[in-house]
Amino acid sequence: MSSCNITHRTSSPKHPQSNGEAERAVQTAKRLIRAPGDLQQSLLAYRSTPLANGYSPAELLYGRRLRTNLPCPPDLLQPSWPDITALRAKEQEAKHRQEDHFDQRFAAKSLSPLPLGAKVWVDDKREGTVVEQLTDRSYNIATSSGLLRRNRRAVKLLQPVTPPGPVPAVPPAALVPQQQPVPTSQPTLRARNNIQPPQRLIATM
Repeated sequence: MSSCNITHRTSSPKHPQSNGEAERAVQTAKRLIRAPGDLQQSLLAYRSTPLANGYSPAELLYGRRLRTNLPCPPDLLQPSWPDITALRAKEQEAKHRQEDHFDQRFAAKSLSPLPLGAKVWVDDKREGTVVEQLTDRSYNIATSSGLLRRNRRAVKLLQPVTPPGPVPAVPPAALVPQQQPVPTSQPTLRARNNIQPPQRLIATM
């Protein structure tokens, strides 16, 4: 595989999301097999249908279009390799857009890496110790039942419990209750209105 520039990277158990491209390809193949009709025609239609990048799987593999039941000019069946550099840049840009959309929709956030020797809690109800970091998000964890490989999302770091410190001594004077002054309540006086006599009585005075 090294001669074909293929790097074999395995995903964490119980986390198929980390290998989503392969899982999606398996789902597509199962649908083609279960679909009614001729399987060979279904595979031919799948291999000759253009992808989001504008090229079909057959064009990316063979460098030319396949002859299907749909009529097409003979010029389109001639070998013509796509620009691999531009195609890879376009695919990378599309992956970044999908990643940004996923992070915004599900409010995803980055998790801090786990240090070696840290005490962690695994989602399948067991406690362990991190012994090795395999990839950016995959760790080997030593538990009571053996060595486990889990994704960072399935592992929670246990916070160390800080023992309580000594209780500071309280001076005796602070233990004596202080007498609080009793507030004296002032009687509330009702506001009096300034009553003026009527004008007819003022004239007779």
